[in-house]
Amino acid sequence: QPGEQEYFSNIDVIEGDEIMNIDDDQLLNIEANEKDNGDEDFIDYMINNSLITDNWNLDISSNDDAELIDKKEIYILMKKCRSFISMINKSSILKGYFDQLRATLDKKRSLADDCETRWNSTFYLIDSFIDLKILIVKFFRDKNLMDVRRALINKMISIELQHDDWVLLANIHMVLKPFD
Repeated sequence: QPGEQEYFSNIDVIEGDEIMNIDDDQLLNIEANEKDNGDEDFIDYMINNSLITDNWNLDISSNDDAELIDKKEIYILMKKCRSFISMINKSSILKGYFDQLRATLDKKRSLADDCETRWNSTFYLIDSFIDLKILIVKFFRDKNLMDVRRALINKMISIELQHDDWVLLANIHMVLKPFD
């Protein structure tokens, strides 16, 4: 009848490929254990009688090497960014070319260097790189057209930001943005 409560005499519990059937006596025994001994004993009873399987850790990765790789990648990326800023500031030819690109692309902002004593300065460095990405990519693309020593071009090649670097930079930016 609609509105009437149904009572089941048996409960099916699925464990793996097996279906176990718990009758009223077992259910009453489980409920009695729960009332008498508390939740921990109830859970122990369920586990010991194969009514619950604890498999929470099956999908957890405990690879600590991945964390070390990420830290190393971030360190290398930040070193590239700082080296790029330093290289531009030390060379009048590179600084002039960079400023010319900024004027051509109508970008008023310049690259921000970070400072050890200001925690948010790294965010500003990353933010400036992302904001000037088109300019920086063009700068690296034109490196062979600049009238500079071959050693400086090789240095530019070594610190050139690749696609993965830009993705990581965007991810770091996203993490640091709420703290700005």
